Amino acid sequence: MGRPADLIGEALARAVSLAVPSFVAAVAIALPAGVISAVRRYSTADHVVTVFALLGLPMRNSCLGIVLTLVFAANCRSFRPSAASRCAAVLRQRR
Repeated sequence: MGRPADLIGEALARAVSLAVPSFVAAVAIALPAGVISAVRRYSTADHVVTVFALLGLPMRNSCLGIVLTLVFAANCRSFRPSAASRCAAVLRQRR
């Protein structure tokens, strides 16, 4: 009977294992970009950082996540886009 809880725990572990490196990567990119932009005001580097940041603002995280999932699922055979197939198998067993 603990199977749905196991699935939730597994999904949560995967979500955290994706969220933590994503956060670290975002900070590792944003901090130096912000410093460069602040130190070299009105330079080409400042304009590039500003345009890159402004292009990312209107895109919602969920939309970007879906697009990246589709891109990586299509290009990486080992990448599984979700655990939906396993969840569907568990639900079929319960009927």
